[in-house]
Amino acid sequence: MKIVSSMCTLLLITQIGVTSFGQSGISNLMRKYKNDSNVASLKYEGDFMKKYMSDNEDIKTTLEYIDIMTFSKNYDISNDDKLGIKTILKKEQFEELMNAKSQEGTIKIYALTSQNLIKSLFASFKSDGSIYYVLMKGNIHLDEIAKIGSKLNISQLDFLKKVK
Repeated sequence: MKIVSSMCTLLLITQIGVTSFGQSGISNLMRKYKNDSNVASLKYEGDFMKKYMSDNEDIKTTLEYIDIMTFSKNYDISNDDKLGIKTILKKEQFEELMNAKSQEGTIKIYALTSQNLIKSLFASFKSDGSIYYVLMKGNIHLDEIAKIGSKLNISQLDFLKKVK
């Protein structure tokens, strides 16, 4: 009985540790930039999808939060932090969904999936000289991403309209 109790305690501690790391990775790394004068930061929390989505659409996606950071021209995160993001994405097993470059800018989208749902989505893109970082967390249906980008009416998420 004592062994079962110890194993349950160990399992609980492990689960808490994994959950805490997952929530803190990229968000914690980016947090230090939120108050910089060259950064605009927006965070939408809670399941606000119903507020933005019309009642007649059958949207199954739910979002815990969307965190958007916009870096003004000639300003970006440090090279060490860029490497840190790559390390976190690899360690947490994010998959690259899109990597595109054109005259208009560049975009990279990574996702952490589970059972045909995107649990976390990280995007970085450059447009009009500014650099954007977006982190979304929830139960996101891949086939609804473009529709979500259209309906949310958040200009920094316009890139989602192109995901098909």
